[in-house]
Amino acid sequence: MAASAHFSGNRIVCGAMAMAYPYFPVGSYAVRSLYPAFLPLGGAFGSDVEQLRALDRRSTYFLLLAAAVPLLGAAGVTFLPAADITEVRPALRVLLLGSALAFAGAYLLFRTLERDIAALERVVAHGITPHAADSASTV
Repeated sequence: MAASAHFSGNRIVCGAMAMAYPYFPVGSYAVRSLYPAFLPLGGAFGSDVEQLRALDRRSTYFLLLAAAVPLLGAAGVTFLPAADITEVRPALRVLLLGSALAFAGAYLLFRTLERDIAALERVVAHGITPHAADSASTV
């Protein structure tokens, strides 16, 4: 029973890490590089503003999940018998230090993603495309 509880807790922490940490580099790349490439081609639609806002809200949830990973790991250790804690201490240190560093990176990417989404919302809401801005500046 204890082994299955430990295994389940381990899978929860690993699943949280697998969900939260890759979200920010992939999301930042998509918002910063992929989405703007479609704007000159008329790829912005009225629903894009709402979808960008939803992405911004979703990013906050993933940031909270990224912050919860070290807390879940530390809380999980409290369910172990005292004799077993010394065995998992090195793995717990790696989890806590690694997830603290990963959270710092996720937070920096979150702030960048937040700014990029706000800029894209303004562009999409006003119907401005880079092509139109270039032709307006040359006139």
